Amino acid sequence: MAEPVKKKLPPTGNPSARPPRKEPVIVGQKRKTTKVSQTIKPKAKRASAQHKPHVNVEKKFTEKELIALKKQFKDEQKAEKERIRRKRRVENYRRLEHWRKNKKLLYQRILFGTVIGGFFYLVLLCFGTIGFVLYLNTGHASP
Repeated sequence: MAEPVKKKLPPTGNPSARPPRKEPVIVGQKRKTTKVSQTIKPKAKRASAQHKPHVNVEKKFTEKELIALKKQFKDEQKAEKERIRRKRRVENYRRLEHWRKNKKLLYQRILFGTVIGGFFYLVLLCFGTIGFVLYLNTGHASP
């Protein structure tokens, strides 16, 4: 007797879902389609993840635990302020260091530009003087 043919069950999940993309999708990138290029939008968060019931179990702390927690919180705040202060100090130092390095180059450029500009000014002055002397010698200037 022939064995009955087993029906092939569809895969679990969404059967019409397409296979995952090979290249990573970047939000804001244009999707290449045959019709119109669409901008890929970020996926919305699932509603089930947004509305999870919050388990609120009130824990009773003893006086010592409360004092210890407050002290720990103050210490953490102090540490955070100190970390931000150090970060700012490092950024300021880097900025100043950058300016110190570039200051020398800036002065060199200014000096170089002044020398070249002065040279061109002298050349123009010489040409102007020579032109004026030639103009006077031609006799056009005499009344």
